[in-house]
Amino acid sequence: MQQSILKIALDIPLDRLFDYLAGDFAAFVGCRVIVPFGSRELIGIVVSMSNTSEFSPDKLKPIKHAFIDETPLNAETFSLIKFTADYYQAPFGQALVASLPLRLRQTKPAVSRKTFVYSLSETGLLLDIAAIPKKQLVQHKI
Repeated sequence: MQQSILKIALDIPLDRLFDYLAGDFAAFVGCRVIVPFGSRELIGIVVSMSNTSEFSPDKLKPIKHAFIDETPLNAETFSLIKFTADYYQAPFGQALVASLPLRLRQTKPAVSRKTFVYSLSETGLLLDIAAIPKKQLVQHKI
């Protein structure tokens, strides 16, 4: 069975995409992934998927993790960042990863620290919404 090859943009000063195997993860275009790069692990964005690579599949490494529960980047975002990277003569991967918020550039899952749950009190449930006065325009005379 042929494994899917992911073309991934990384935050390094080379203007090219890197090929990785999908492995056991169901990564898709726009998905944030963690990949091994040398002796470290980096955050990357899946830019495209392919069945072929210029390298043999034996030499390709699988991704470590795919954040499939997060909202993926769309094609409009890719084209805007590609235009910006070309305009400023910067590598596409660096421009793409730099456009992410700080928490999404880290290898840890992006979890919001604040969780709010709102509900009406018993008094609020008994209140008649029609009885609440409408907002009025107040004019002040000088």
